[in-house]
Amino acid sequence: MTGVARGPSPRCLGLLALASLLAVPAPVAAEALPAVARPRIPGPAGGEGSSGTVFFLELPGGAVAAVGAAHSFDLGKLASASAVEFRLGRTGVAVARSERFLAPPGRPFTDPRGSLREDVVVFALAAPPEGARTLAPAAPGEAQEGERVRLLGVPAMVPQDEDDLFGRLVRIDATRLEVDLDVKADLRGWGGAPVLSAKSGRVLGLLEAAMPSSGTLRLGVAPIEAVLEVVAAPLEAGRGSRFAVFAPEAPGSALSAADEAEARAAGEDEAPAEAPSSSDPGEVAEETIEREPDFAAGKATDTGDFERAEGELERRVEEAAAAAAPRAARATEVEIDVDYPPDESVLDSAAGVLLAGRALAQRGDVPRFDVALVLDTSGSTSQATGIDVNGNGVVGATGIRGLFRHGDDPGDSILAAEVAAALRLLERFDPRNVRVGVIGFSGTPPGGAGGGGMIVIGGGPPVPPAVTEAPLTSNFGETRRALARIFQRGPYGGTHMAAGLDQATIELLGLRGSLSEPDPQAQKVVVFLTDGMPSLPTGYESYDVRACLRAAERARRAGVKVNTFAIGPEALSGPVATVEMAQRTGGSFTPVRNPADIVSMIEGVSLVDLAEIRVRNLTTKKDAAEVEVRLDGSFGALLDLAPGRNRIEVYARATDGSESRREVTLHYAPGAPLPELPPSLVATKNLLLERRLATLKQVGLGIEREAAERTRGELALEIQRERRQAEERAAAQRRELRIDVEAEPPSGPAPEPEVKP
Repeated sequence: MTGVARGPSPRCLGLLALASLLAVPAPVAAEALPAVARPRIPGPAGGEGSSGTVFFLELPGGAVAAVGAAHSFDLGKLASASAVEFRLGRTGVAVARSERFLAPPGRPFTDPRGSLREDVVVFALAAPPEGARTLAPAAPGEAQEGERVRLLGVPAMVPQDEDDLFGRLVRIDATRLEVDLDVKADLRGWGGAPVLSAKSGRVLGLLEAAMPSSGTLRLGVAPIEAVLEVVAAPLEAGRGSRFAVFAPEAPGSALSAADEAEARAAGEDEAPAEAPSSSDPGEVAEETIEREPDFAAGKATDTGDFERAEGELERRVEEAAAAAAPRAARATEVEIDVDYPPDESVLDSAAGVLLAGRALAQRGDVPRFDVALVLDTSGSTSQATGIDVNGNGVVGATGIRGLFRHGDDPGDSILAAEVAAALRLLERFDPRNVRVGVIGFSGTPPGGAGGGGMIVIGGGPPVPPAVTEAPLTSNFGETRRALARIFQRGPYGGTHMAAGLDQATIELLGLRGSLSEPDPQAQKVVVFLTDGMPSLPTGYESYDVRACLRAAERARRAGVKVNTFAIGPEALSGPVATVEMAQRTGGSFTPVRNPADIVSMIEGVSLVDLAEIRVRNLTTKKDAAEVEVRLDGSFGALLDLAPGRNRIEVYARATDGSESRREVTLHYAPGAPLPELPPSLVATKNLLLERRLATLKQVGLGIEREAAERTRGELALEIQRERRQAEERAAAQRRELRIDVEAEPPSGPAPEPEVKP
């Protein structure tokens, strides 16, 4: 039988086709590849990884870099590693490798000096990524409020290398973007994830933090412009610098190039004329800013840690007090010096003569002052004040709480008012005999959540509740920069008053761990601003108040006077901590019912216990109409002289009634030259001349002056009423909490924190 040749059956053809597909994988489209990866340091057992995410960004010029959030990385561990690998989240396949930073690593926003915009790190790649796609950055100004966005990340529970989430861009400013997610999501490990425009697919920024908001999550995003700025001047002409170059100075430190640049900038500022200092303030800042504090009560993370830190601080305060030479108590002496013009000067006074000097009410010879400005930066300070604090014509309204500031104008928040008040106070200090430092305090509540339930995405080191933003310095430019950093970073966390006051004591005494050089002869003063009641270290009211009072006792033994300002209704509803902190240290307690008033009321602080300074021409029997008295007792007055000889008297009275007079003689001769005006007095003279000009332009001067005096008197009475009411509430709070500063703290584990609305 003749055989008939047959071809393969259709079933066989199908099997052959399937076999060929399995034998030769089809190429994967680039757009199907994942754009995100997890960093991992190669080593035993697969190496040590990061809790965050990186993505691969196309840079101008054609290079590609790996970008992530700085807070997701331990700089110390990176510095000791030779390389880091970037692996896909599910399969663990390495798609890229880096041995260098392309730009200096930024400062984590969880660092008290940091911000979302700085919280970026850029890695130079050894070769372009294989098995991962790259993303293009958005053009400047491309981000638009209201547009849809897409987030890419490695899912925590879903078995895949990349997942996406969607939301809407709700806010844009120079420091960050804010995104509302469509639905809540598990964002563990998404720190550093790219946020893309849903329309163009280009990167708008990278994810840093999140907080609950109206049933979903509001995200804090660092703008992509921050990455493009730092890579515009890449390290070593684009090759990058090895990780070890950026090794921290000490364990746990995370000094970044931003710190070093900031310190150098502080050194470039010219110190005020005649400012007494053992070294240039800029140099001191550059040396001390790099010293990682090895002790601060604020570094405690639970009740037991805080108690141990308190005990250590108690010991150091006692040692400092014992080392100081005891000074015998003396009655208050009021001293008056007239610095300008010299006695018996002959001069022309057509526009008025400036008389300037200083009055001191003190016990002993202590002409210098160290002042610590302590600002509450907790989440509640994002509340709006109800006035236009920053003068931009917009009055901010109250919005959500937490990391993200209130309202449509954060420049009108309570924190903005605190910073404005501190700046106003700074204007009234004389850098020749006053040093000023800045301390911010907030704190992470027990359990690790931030203020308002904020979540730090990607982990990171714990945030100390109190930090020295600027050491004591007579270089007020450095002080102003520290205040600007506090405002830019914004409110966060709880209210750890005890840590704030202890940190101030550490700085004023120059204890180990401080950033300030001690001055044993300087009077030590704290100006303490807060809008709430203590809610840390435990969240248990009675214990937290006791912690504040023990901190006040330490300050008192160290010779520190604490002036407290309780800002707003919440702070005045339970003011025992702020009242006692002032009373126990010999300072003043000032109630500020309306937060907007803090800017003007802070001028009531006095460093020298002076109640009055008056300048009078005894020859014409007229007082100087324009007088400027600074908080350290320095003063300036604009005087009119009669032809010929004039006897001028300066009168000063202390708060305890002690008084003194000083007389100088000035001769008015038309056409006579004025003595050379020291540069430090130019601003004072200009201020007084402007006041005189404004006075001359007024109509109905007598009536207006009378009305102004009446208003000031009414305000003083209102402050007195508020102070009495606050003291009564503090007394009731003491009885309710059974507070005794000597009482032992609760033993055993910390009590459950009280939940407060």
